[in-house]
Parts: sequence; C-alpha cells; structure tokens
Amino acid sequence: MLRGRSFRIYSERGKTILAVFKVNIKSQALNAATTVNVILPLPGSGNYNEGTAEDLILKDGEKYAVLYLLHGMYGDSSNWLRSSNIERYAGKHRIAVVMPEGYNSFYNDIPDGSAYFTYLTKELPRMMQSLFPVSAKREYNYIAGLSMGGYGAVKAALNCPEQYAAAISLSGSLGDLNPKGSELTPGNRWFHGCYGFNGKDFDPHKHDMSVVLEDLMRAGKDIPRLYVACGTEDFLYQANVGFRDHCAKIGYPLKYEEGPGIHDWVFWDHYIQRGLDWIGLPGKFVD
Repeated sequence: MLRGRSFRIYSERGKTILAVFKVNIKSQALNAATTVNVILPLPGSGNYNEGTAEDLILKDGEKYAVLYLLHGMYGDSSNWLRSSNIERYAGKHRIAVVMPEGYNSFYNDIPDGSAYFTYLTKELPRMMQSLFPVSAKREYNYIAGLSMGGYGAVKAALNCPEQYAAAISLSGSLGDLNPKGSELTPGNRWFHGCYGFNGKDFDPHKHDMSVVLEDLMRAGKDIPRLYVACGTEDFLYQANVGFRDHCAKIGYPLKYEEGPGIHDWVFWDHYIQRGLDWIGLPGKFVD
C-alpha cells in the first residue's frame, strides 16, 4: 500500500535532470510501514531553457533499467544518497535506483519476524513496477550493496537468478556467517536474530553464497554476473579473498577487484562506479 511520497527535481547545467522520490509504503512482507528512496533520471537535455515539458516524459513503451541498491548494517535507505555520488552515476547511466530499508536483517526472512528477503525480491519489485516505469525484464534488473548489503545483493541474485542480470558486492559479508557458538554475545547477536538461535534456521543452500553458487553451477543454471570488490585493509578482506578463490576453484568467472582501502565510503563510492561500468548498463531508456 502506498502511503505517500515526496520528491525533488534538480539539474546541473548540461547534465541529466534527476527526480529523487521518498516513498512511504505499507509492506505486507514486513508487516510494517517502511521507506524507499528512488532516483529517476528524466529525459531531456538537462538545460531548463531547452526543449518543452513533454521532453521530460518517457515515450510510450519506454522504461528504466533499474538498480536495487542496499545499505549495510546500522544503515538506512538514505545512506547512499547522503554519502555517495549515486545520483550522478544514475544520471550518467540513465538508470533508476531503488534504495530500500533493510535494517540489520541481512536481507533475510527473519524466523518469526519480518520477511526481508521476500520483501526485497518479490514485493518491492512489484511495487516499484506499479509506481514507476521500471523494467521487469531480467536483462534490465541489477542489484548492488555494501557490507551487509553486498551479501544481500549476492544472496538475492543467486537465490533468484531468473530475476537479475548482475550483482555488485562492495566489502560484502561473503564469508562464513555462522559464529559456530550458542552463546548469545554482542558480537553474534545479529546472527541469532536473523537465523534462529545458534543458527538453527541457517540453511547453507540459501544463505552461504559459496554453497548456493556451487549448487547453481552444478545444476547448469544461467547465473547472474557478479562483481566483487573489497579494500585490502578492510576487516572483511579475507572473507572476500576466500569467496574469490572459491569461485576460481569451481570455475565461476567472478569479476573481482581490490585496492587500498578500509570499510568506508571513500572505497565504496569509487568502486560502485567501477562496478556499474563493468556490468555494462544500457545507458538509455529501454523497452
């Protein structure tokens, strides 16, 4: 259910005109109200003194390629807007960007709680396709995220390979998530909340990305393209190297990049550009 939305439109001279929407919705999967931020690069030259109002409207049948962009732990749907240049990159690639709330869920269907994975992969796309002219075609749907969101992006792409053309993980939590202990400590409290006490609901064939990828390879599925990047000083660096090495072992053509950097926006803002360039976005409105 749509509860309300606000938006702003702005332009830099000679650049794409962008509309940024803040959408408040009632989610059945989450059983709660939640917020989604959406960037739409409008048609037109970017110069207000050129063209007409009709130039800012998509032609019949035109739609946006769409990137679902996920925040990390302790983040929210506004993080990418406030801390990166994602608006500029959306304009460059002429792509819609959808930024939902994930809280600290690891984008998982929480046992006896909110179904974040169902929301992300089922309910949210249907809502966005009904509210905005975004494509439902696999070849024009992408998903990306940082840290917890990097894990969520890869998890969505590999568990729903028919839905996404590619995924981007920046400093993603791609290692072994299970702390392998029953003691409820501050360090693993999130795990017990997301996957049941002591991981009783942790299914490696859904939640361990190395296992899920291997299952898809074995089944001969059409697997989304994956771009993974991590800073060499990041505390998740070894986990990402491990995922890279596993992909090489099973013959999956992962695009992996690393460079100097820690777990911060300096790294993420740089590598989201590289990831978007690599996955080969259409750079135009699609049908």
